[in-house]
Amino acid sequence: MGQMPKVILLGLENYGSARLPKELQRAGIQVALVCRPQSFLAKTRFYDERFLLGPRNHGPGLICALGKVVSAWRPDWLQPMDDRAALFCARVAAWGRGQQSGNPLIELLIRSLGRPESVVAAGDKWQTFLKAKQLNLPVPPSQLCGTAADAIQLVSREFEYPIVLKRLNGHAGLAVQLCRNADEIKRFYARHGDRPNPWKTLCRWRERLRGRYFHRRWLPDNSHILASRYIPGRPAMVQALAHQGKLLGALTAVAEQTYPRAFSPASVVRLAAHPAMQKAVASILGEWGISGWVSFDFVIDEAGDAWLLECNPRPIPIAHLGHRSGVDLAAQFHALVSGQPVPPLGHGQEIVVAHFPKEQRRDPHSHWLKAAFHDIPEDDPDLVAALLAEPLPRDSDA
Repeated sequence: MGQMPKVILLGLENYGSARLPKELQRAGIQVALVCRPQSFLAKTRFYDERFLLGPRNHGPGLICALGKVVSAWRPDWLQPMDDRAALFCARVAAWGRGQQSGNPLIELLIRSLGRPESVVAAGDKWQTFLKAKQLNLPVPPSQLCGTAADAIQLVSREFEYPIVLKRLNGHAGLAVQLCRNADEIKRFYARHGDRPNPWKTLCRWRERLRGRYFHRRWLPDNSHILASRYIPGRPAMVQALAHQGKLLGALTAVAEQTYPRAFSPASVVRLAAHPAMQKAVASILGEWGISGWVSFDFVIDEAGDAWLLECNPRPIPIAHLGHRSGVDLAAQFHALVSGQPVPPLGHGQEIVVAHFPKEQRRDPHSHWLKAAFHDIPEDDPDLVAALLAEPLPRDSDA
Protein backbone atom coordinates (compact mmCIF):
# COMPACT_ATOMS: atom_id res chain seq x y z
CA MET A 1 0.00 0.00 0.00
CA GLY A 2 1.06 3.57 -0.60
CA GLN A 3 1.60 6.19 2.05
CA MET A 4 -1.95 7.49 1.62
CA PRO A 5 -4.47 4.64 1.70
CA LYS A 6 -7.45 4.83 -0.63
CA VAL A 7 -11.01 4.19 0.54
CA ILE A 8 -14.28 4.04 -1.40
CA LEU A 9 -17.36 5.29 0.44
CA LEU A 10 -20.41 3.67 -1.19
CA GLY A 11 -23.90 5.13 -0.79
CA LEU A 12 -27.04 3.70 -2.39
CA GLU A 13 -29.52 5.76 -0.36
CA ASN A 14 -30.00 9.52 -0.23
CA TYR A 15 -29.17 9.72 3.47
CA GLY A 16 -25.81 8.83 4.99
CA SER A 17 -22.93 10.17 7.07
CA ALA A 18 -21.85 12.88 4.65
CA ARG A 19 -19.54 14.40 7.30
CA LEU A 20 -17.24 11.37 7.42
CA PRO A 21 -15.30 12.06 4.17
CA LYS A 22 -13.75 15.22 5.63
CA GLU A 23 -12.77 13.34 8.79
CA LEU A 24 -11.09 10.59 6.78
CA GLN A 25 -9.18 13.12 4.70
CA ARG A 26 -8.04 14.82 7.91
CA ALA A 27 -6.62 11.46 9.00
CA GLY A 28 -4.61 11.15 5.77
CA ILE A 29 -6.93 8.93 3.70
CA GLN A 30 -7.74 9.43 0.02
CA VAL A 31 -11.52 9.26 -0.39
CA ALA A 32 -13.58 8.27 -3.42
CA LEU A 33 -17.35 8.74 -3.28
CA VAL A 34 -19.59 6.33 -5.17
CA CYS A 35 -23.17 7.53 -4.72
CA ARG A 36 -26.37 8.92 -6.23
CA PRO A 37 -26.27 12.53 -7.51
CA GLN A 38 -29.14 13.55 -5.19
CA SER A 39 -27.63 12.06 -2.03
CA PHE A 40 -26.14 14.03 0.86
CA LEU A 41 -22.86 12.23 0.22
CA ALA A 42 -22.73 13.76 -3.28
CA LYS A 43 -23.00 17.28 -1.84
CA THR A 44 -19.82 17.34 0.22
CA ARG A 45 -16.72 18.92 -1.29
CA PHE A 46 -14.36 16.69 0.68
CA TYR A 47 -13.32 13.94 -1.71
CA ASP A 48 -10.42 13.02 -3.98
CA GLU A 49 -12.53 11.27 -6.61
CA ARG A 50 -16.26 11.03 -7.16
CA PHE A 51 -18.19 8.50 -9.23
CA LEU A 52 -21.91 9.21 -9.56
CA LEU A 53 -24.24 6.26 -10.06
CA GLY A 54 -27.15 6.16 -12.47
CA PRO A 55 -30.78 5.71 -11.40
CA ARG A 56 -30.96 1.95 -11.98
CA ASN A 57 -30.86 -0.35 -8.98
CA HIS A 58 -30.66 -3.78 -10.57
CA GLY A 59 -27.81 -5.81 -9.10
CA PRO A 60 -25.73 -6.71 -12.19
CA GLY A 61 -25.50 -3.10 -13.34
CA LEU A 62 -24.24 -1.92 -9.96
CA ILE A 63 -21.76 -4.76 -9.74
CA CYS A 64 -20.40 -3.78 -13.16
CA ALA A 65 -20.18 -0.10 -12.18
CA LEU A 66 -18.39 -0.90 -8.90
CA GLY A 67 -16.02 -3.26 -10.70
CA LYS A 68 -15.02 -0.51 -13.10
CA VAL A 69 -14.38 1.94 -10.25
CA VAL A 70 -12.28 -0.62 -8.37
CA SER A 71 -10.23 -1.43 -11.47
CA ALA A 72 -9.66 2.25 -12.26
CA TRP A 73 -8.97 3.57 -8.75
CA ARG A 74 -7.45 0.52 -7.00
CA PRO A 75 -8.73 1.20 -3.47
CA ASP A 76 -7.54 -0.44 -0.28
CA TRP A 77 -10.98 -0.56 1.35
CA LEU A 78 -14.68 -0.13 0.58
CA GLN A 79 -16.96 1.19 3.29
CA PRO A 80 -20.78 1.02 2.87
CA MET A 81 -22.40 4.24 4.08
CA ASP A 82 -26.02 3.12 4.44
CA ASP A 83 -27.97 -0.04 5.18
CA ARG A 84 -28.82 -0.81 1.56
CA ALA A 85 -25.19 -0.46 0.50
CA ALA A 86 -24.03 -2.71 3.36
CA LEU A 87 -26.53 -5.47 2.61
CA PHE A 88 -25.91 -5.25 -1.14
CA CYS A 89 -22.14 -5.49 -0.70
CA ALA A 90 -22.51 -8.44 1.68
CA ARG A 91 -24.73 -10.33 -0.76
CA VAL A 92 -22.35 -9.65 -3.66
CA ALA A 93 -19.34 -10.76 -1.58
CA ALA A 94 -21.06 -13.98 -0.50
CA TRP A 95 -22.08 -14.74 -4.09
CA GLY A 96 -18.71 -13.89 -5.62
CA ARG A 97 -16.70 -15.79 -3.03
CA GLY A 98 -17.89 -19.06 -4.55
CA GLN A 99 -18.12 -17.89 -8.14
CA GLN A 100 -15.16 -15.75 -9.15
CA SER A 101 -11.67 -16.28 -7.77
CA GLY A 102 -9.28 -13.40 -8.31
CA ASN A 103 -12.02 -10.81 -8.90
CA PRO A 104 -10.67 -7.48 -7.49
CA LEU A 105 -14.15 -6.28 -6.44
CA ILE A 106 -14.98 -9.49 -4.56
CA GLU A 107 -11.59 -9.57 -2.86
CA LEU A 108 -12.01 -5.92 -1.83
CA LEU A 109 -15.49 -6.57 -0.40
CA ILE A 110 -14.40 -9.60 1.62
CA ARG A 111 -11.37 -7.73 2.96
CA SER A 112 -13.54 -4.75 3.90
CA LEU A 113 -16.58 -6.52 5.36
CA GLY A 114 -15.10 -9.50 7.19
CA ARG A 115 -17.79 -12.19 7.13
CA PRO A 116 -20.42 -11.15 4.55
CA GLU A 117 -23.10 -13.41 6.04
CA SER A 118 -22.65 -11.70 9.41
CA VAL A 119 -23.21 -8.28 7.83
CA VAL A 120 -26.58 -9.54 6.57
CA ALA A 121 -27.40 -10.86 10.06
CA ALA A 122 -26.35 -7.56 11.66
CA GLY A 123 -28.78 -5.67 9.43
CA ASP A 124 -31.67 -7.88 10.57
CA LYS A 125 -33.20 -6.88 13.92
CA TRP A 126 -34.42 -10.41 14.69
CA GLN A 127 -31.04 -11.99 14.00
CA THR A 128 -29.39 -9.33 16.17
CA PHE A 129 -31.85 -10.09 18.97
CA LEU A 130 -31.16 -13.83 18.76
CA LYS A 131 -27.39 -13.35 18.80
CA ALA A 132 -27.54 -10.94 21.75
CA LYS A 133 -29.81 -13.32 23.68
CA GLN A 134 -27.40 -16.19 22.98
CA LEU A 135 -24.60 -14.06 24.48
CA ASN A 136 -26.74 -13.20 27.54
CA LEU A 137 -26.72 -9.51 26.67
CA PRO A 138 -29.62 -7.40 27.99
CA VAL A 139 -32.26 -7.17 25.23
CA PRO A 140 -35.96 -6.31 25.44
CA PRO A 141 -38.12 -9.48 25.26
CA SER A 142 -39.18 -9.72 21.60
CA GLN A 143 -41.07 -11.93 19.20
CA LEU A 144 -41.87 -12.04 15.49
CA CYS A 145 -45.56 -11.32 14.84
CA GLY A 146 -46.91 -11.99 11.36
CA THR A 147 -50.23 -10.20 11.84
CA ALA A 148 -51.79 -7.50 13.98
CA ALA A 149 -53.81 -10.23 15.72
CA ASP A 150 -50.58 -12.00 16.68
CA ALA A 151 -49.20 -8.81 18.22
CA ILE A 152 -52.42 -8.08 20.11
CA GLN A 153 -52.47 -11.63 21.44
CA LEU A 154 -48.83 -11.31 22.49
CA VAL A 155 -49.70 -8.28 24.61
CA SER A 156 -52.57 -10.07 26.32
CA ARG A 157 -50.49 -13.22 26.87
CA GLU A 158 -46.98 -12.00 27.79
CA PHE A 159 -46.45 -8.26 27.36
CA GLU A 160 -48.37 -5.17 28.34
CA TYR A 161 -49.01 -1.86 26.63
CA PRO A 162 -47.20 0.02 25.28
CA ILE A 163 -45.17 -2.23 22.97
CA VAL A 164 -42.69 -1.37 20.24
CA LEU A 165 -43.31 -2.59 16.68
CA LYS A 166 -40.63 -2.37 13.99
CA ARG A 167 -39.78 -3.84 10.62
CA LEU A 168 -36.73 -6.08 10.60
CA ASN A 169 -34.89 -3.96 8.02
CA GLY A 170 -35.19 -0.23 8.59
CA HIS A 171 -33.24 2.87 9.56
CA ALA A 172 -33.50 6.31 11.17
CA GLY A 173 -36.49 5.31 13.29
CA LEU A 174 -38.67 4.72 10.22
CA ALA A 175 -41.18 1.85 10.43
CA VAL A 176 -40.88 1.91 14.24
CA GLN A 177 -43.80 2.78 16.48
CA LEU A 178 -44.73 2.75 20.14
CA CYS A 179 -48.24 1.28 20.23
CA ARG A 180 -50.43 1.98 23.25
CA ASN A 181 -53.53 0.01 22.21
CA ALA A 182 -54.89 -2.50 19.68
CA ASP A 183 -56.02 0.20 17.23
CA GLU A 184 -52.49 1.58 16.94
CA ILE A 185 -51.18 -1.93 16.32
CA LYS A 186 -53.71 -2.43 13.52
CA ARG A 187 -52.77 0.89 11.91
CA PHE A 188 -49.08 -0.01 12.02
CA TYR A 189 -49.68 -3.34 10.31
CA ALA A 190 -51.87 -1.67 7.69
CA ARG A 191 -48.89 0.51 6.72
CA HIS A 192 -45.97 -1.86 7.22
CA GLY A 193 -47.24 -5.44 7.33
CA ASP A 194 -47.18 -8.22 4.76
CA ARG A 195 -50.86 -7.95 3.82
CA PRO A 196 -51.25 -7.91 0.00
CA ASN A 197 -51.65 -4.38 -1.31
CA PRO A 198 -52.57 -4.00 -5.02
CA TRP A 199 -51.15 -0.47 -5.18
CA LYS A 200 -47.80 -1.51 -3.67
CA THR A 201 -47.67 -4.50 -6.05
CA LEU A 202 -48.29 -2.22 -9.04
CA CYS A 203 -45.61 0.24 -7.89
CA ARG A 204 -43.16 -2.61 -7.38
CA TRP A 205 -43.70 -3.88 -10.93
CA ARG A 206 -43.33 -0.34 -12.29
CA GLU A 207 -40.03 0.13 -10.49
CA ARG A 208 -38.86 -3.29 -11.68
CA LEU A 209 -39.60 -2.38 -15.31
CA ARG A 210 -37.66 0.87 -14.86
CA GLY A 211 -34.69 -1.05 -13.50
CA ARG A 212 -34.98 0.52 -10.04
CA TYR A 213 -35.99 -2.57 -8.09
CA PHE A 214 -33.45 -4.80 -6.40
CA HIS A 215 -33.93 -8.53 -6.83
CA ARG A 216 -33.95 -10.38 -3.50
CA ARG A 217 -30.77 -12.11 -4.58
CA TRP A 218 -28.95 -8.81 -4.06
CA LEU A 219 -30.96 -7.15 -1.31
CA PRO A 220 -33.04 -8.72 1.47
CA ASP A 221 -36.67 -7.64 1.31
CA ASN A 222 -37.73 -8.51 4.82
CA SER A 223 -41.01 -6.92 5.82
CA HIS A 224 -41.64 -9.07 8.91
CA ILE A 225 -42.59 -7.25 12.11
CA LEU A 226 -40.77 -7.55 15.43
CA ALA A 227 -42.75 -6.84 18.60
CA SER A 228 -40.70 -5.86 21.67
CA ARG A 229 -41.43 -4.98 25.25
CA TYR A 230 -41.04 -1.24 25.78
CA ILE A 231 -38.06 -0.25 27.92
CA PRO A 232 -38.43 3.36 29.16
CA GLY A 233 -35.18 5.28 29.07
CA ARG A 234 -32.79 7.37 27.03
CA PRO A 235 -31.61 6.38 23.54
CA ALA A 236 -27.90 5.66 23.31
CA MET A 237 -25.52 4.59 20.56
CA VAL A 238 -22.09 3.17 19.86
CA GLN A 239 -20.02 3.88 16.77
CA ALA A 240 -17.56 1.01 16.57
CA LEU A 241 -14.58 0.29 14.37
CA ALA A 242 -13.75 -3.39 13.99
CA HIS A 243 -11.45 -5.75 12.12
CA GLN A 244 -12.55 -9.36 11.67
CA GLY A 245 -14.63 -9.14 14.81
CA LYS A 246 -12.04 -7.44 17.01
CA LEU A 247 -13.21 -4.13 18.44
CA LEU A 248 -10.53 -1.55 17.66
CA GLY A 249 -12.27 1.51 19.03
CA ALA A 250 -15.70 2.76 20.08
CA LEU A 251 -17.34 6.17 20.40
CA THR A 252 -20.30 6.04 22.79
CA ALA A 253 -23.05 8.61 23.20
CA VAL A 254 -26.38 9.16 24.94
CA ALA A 255 -29.15 11.24 23.35
CA GLU A 256 -30.18 14.42 25.16
CA GLN A 257 -32.85 15.17 22.53
CA THR A 258 -34.37 13.33 19.56
CA TYR A 259 -36.27 14.69 16.55
CA PRO A 260 -39.06 14.47 15.55
CA ARG A 261 -40.10 11.51 17.76
CA ALA A 262 -38.72 9.45 20.63
CA PHE A 263 -37.57 6.75 18.19
CA SER A 264 -36.08 9.24 15.73
CA PRO A 265 -32.36 10.00 15.44
CA ALA A 266 -30.78 12.17 18.12
CA SER A 267 -30.65 15.91 17.63
CA VAL A 268 -28.38 16.43 20.68
CA VAL A 269 -25.91 13.81 21.96
CA ARG A 270 -23.59 13.60 24.94
CA LEU A 271 -20.36 11.83 23.99
CA ALA A 272 -19.10 9.99 27.06
CA ALA A 273 -17.56 6.67 28.01
CA HIS A 274 -19.94 3.80 28.71
CA PRO A 275 -18.02 0.58 29.48
CA ALA A 276 -21.12 -1.66 29.57
CA MET A 277 -22.21 -0.71 26.04
CA GLN A 278 -18.66 -1.07 24.76
CA LYS A 279 -18.34 -4.52 26.36
CA ALA A 280 -21.61 -5.65 24.77
CA VAL A 281 -20.50 -4.41 21.36
CA ALA A 282 -17.13 -6.17 21.67
CA SER A 283 -18.92 -9.41 22.56
CA ILE A 284 -21.33 -9.45 19.62
CA LEU A 285 -18.73 -8.26 17.10
CA GLY A 286 -16.45 -11.07 18.20
CA GLU A 287 -19.19 -13.56 17.34
CA TRP A 288 -19.94 -11.99 13.97
CA GLY A 289 -16.40 -11.35 12.70
CA ILE A 290 -17.39 -8.11 10.97
CA SER A 291 -14.91 -5.47 9.77
CA GLY A 292 -15.31 -1.73 9.25
CA TRP A 293 -17.58 0.94 10.75
CA VAL A 294 -20.48 -0.70 12.63
CA SER A 295 -22.98 1.00 14.92
CA PHE A 296 -25.36 -0.16 17.64
CA ASP A 297 -28.47 1.34 19.24
CA PHE A 298 -29.23 0.96 22.94
CA VAL A 299 -31.63 2.35 25.52
CA ILE A 300 -30.40 3.29 29.01
CA ASP A 301 -33.11 2.54 31.58
CA GLU A 302 -33.78 4.36 34.84
CA ALA A 303 -31.38 2.06 36.70
CA GLY A 304 -28.58 2.90 34.27
CA ASP A 305 -28.59 -0.49 32.53
CA ALA A 306 -27.98 -0.58 28.76
CA TRP A 307 -30.36 -2.66 26.63
CA LEU A 308 -29.24 -3.54 23.10
CA LEU A 309 -31.87 -2.71 20.47
CA GLU A 310 -30.30 -3.18 17.03
CA CYS A 311 -27.21 -3.00 14.87
CA ASN A 312 -26.49 -0.94 11.75
CA PRO A 313 -23.49 -2.18 9.73
CA ARG A 314 -22.48 1.35 8.67
CA PRO A 315 -21.37 4.72 10.10
CA ILE A 316 -23.86 6.92 11.98
CA PRO A 317 -23.95 10.73 12.41
CA ILE A 318 -21.51 10.72 15.37
CA ALA A 319 -18.82 8.91 13.34
CA HIS A 320 -16.95 12.09 12.40
CA LEU A 321 -16.91 13.49 15.96
CA GLY A 322 -14.36 11.12 17.46
CA HIS A 323 -11.28 13.32 17.27
CA ARG A 324 -13.19 16.16 18.93
CA SER A 325 -13.68 14.04 22.05
CA GLY A 326 -10.29 12.33 21.90
CA VAL A 327 -11.57 9.03 20.43
CA ASP A 328 -10.03 9.34 16.96
CA LEU A 329 -11.62 6.46 15.05
CA ALA A 330 -10.48 7.98 11.74
CA ALA A 331 -6.83 7.74 12.79
CA GLN A 332 -7.40 4.11 13.75
CA PHE A 333 -9.09 3.48 10.41
CA HIS A 334 -6.07 4.99 8.65
CA ALA A 335 -3.81 2.52 10.43
CA LEU A 336 -6.12 -0.38 9.65
CA VAL A 337 -6.36 0.24 5.90
CA SER A 338 -2.63 1.03 5.74
CA GLY A 339 -1.73 -2.31 7.27
CA GLN A 340 -0.12 -0.65 10.29
CA PRO A 341 -0.58 -1.50 13.97
CA VAL A 342 -3.81 0.10 15.17
CA PRO A 343 -3.21 2.28 18.24
CA PRO A 344 -5.48 1.70 21.25
CA LEU A 345 -7.87 4.47 22.23
CA GLY A 346 -8.78 5.84 25.64
CA HIS A 347 -12.25 6.89 26.73
CA GLY A 348 -11.84 10.52 25.64
CA GLN A 349 -13.55 13.49 27.23
CA GLU A 350 -17.24 14.19 27.68
CA ILE A 351 -18.73 16.73 25.26
CA VAL A 352 -22.26 17.63 24.14
CA VAL A 353 -22.99 18.09 20.44
CA ALA A 354 -26.06 19.59 18.75
CA HIS A 355 -26.57 18.06 15.31
CA PHE A 356 -27.19 20.44 12.42
CA PRO A 357 -29.91 21.14 11.41
CA LYS A 358 -31.97 18.71 13.52
CA GLU A 359 -31.76 20.56 16.83
CA GLN A 360 -32.63 23.98 15.40
CA ARG A 361 -35.55 22.35 13.58
CA ARG A 362 -36.71 20.76 16.82
CA ASP A 363 -36.53 24.08 18.65
CA PRO A 364 -35.03 27.23 17.07
CA HIS A 365 -34.59 28.62 20.60
CA SER A 366 -33.08 25.48 22.12
CA HIS A 367 -30.51 26.24 24.81
CA TRP A 368 -28.40 23.42 23.39
CA LEU A 369 -27.61 25.55 20.33
CA LYS A 370 -25.46 27.67 22.65
CA ALA A 371 -24.66 25.31 25.53
CA ALA A 372 -23.40 22.54 23.24
CA PHE A 373 -21.06 22.43 20.27
CA HIS A 374 -23.34 23.21 17.30
CA ASP A 375 -21.92 20.98 14.58
CA ILE A 376 -22.50 23.13 11.47
CA PRO A 377 -20.37 22.20 8.41
CA GLU A 378 -19.64 25.83 7.61
CA ASP A 379 -16.78 24.89 5.26
CA ASP A 380 -19.10 22.70 3.16
CA PRO A 381 -21.77 25.11 1.79
CA ASP A 382 -23.43 22.74 -0.69
CA LEU A 383 -23.92 20.17 2.05
CA VAL A 384 -25.37 22.85 4.35
CA ALA A 385 -27.85 23.82 1.64
CA ALA A 386 -28.84 20.18 1.05
CA LEU A 387 -29.37 19.55 4.77
CA LEU A 388 -31.49 22.65 5.14
CA ALA A 389 -33.56 21.69 2.09
CA GLU A 390 -34.36 18.22 3.45
CA PRO A 391 -38.16 17.87 3.79
CA LEU A 392 -39.52 17.87 7.31
CA PRO A 393 -40.59 14.43 8.57
CA ARG A 394 -44.24 13.54 8.17
CA ASP A 395 -46.46 11.59 10.53
CA SER A 396 -46.85 8.95 7.82
CA ASP A 397 -43.11 8.26 8.10
CA ALA A 398 -43.68 6.69 11.52
